[in-house]
Amino acid sequence: MANNDNTGKTEPDNKPVDNTGKTEPNNKPDKSALPNDDNDFVVIGCRFPNGLIIEVEHKTVTLKGFHERKVPIGFTKVRRPFWEAWEKINKTSELLTSGTVFKSQNEAH
Repeated sequence: MANNDNTGKTEPDNKPVDNTGKTEPNNKPDKSALPNDDNDFVVIGCRFPNGLIIEVEHKTVTLKGFHERKVPIGFTKVRRPFWEAWEKINKTSELLTSGTVFKSQNEAH
C-alpha cells in the first residue's frame, strides 16, 4: 500500500482509482462493466499519457495511457458491449474523431 498524500489515506500500488472510488489492477478489464461473454473484448488505444476513464450507465473502465510505454499509445482490453455503447454515445466527441481514443484493428496488443 502506498501513502499518496499527507492524510494517511492509502491506495494499492499501481492500481488506478476510477471516479467511483473502486480500484482495478492494471491490464485487467473491469469485470463489472456490462456483464457479457468473458471472451468478448476489443482492444482500445488511448493517446493520453495518463489514460482516460470512460463511463456508460455509471460503470467505468480505465483506459491505460502510454506513460509506461516507448510508443505514444496505451492499449486496454475492454468488453465489446461496453465499448460499443460508449462509442455510440460519444460518436461525435473529439476524443473519437481526432483518433485520441480508438478501437485497434489488431486485438493482440
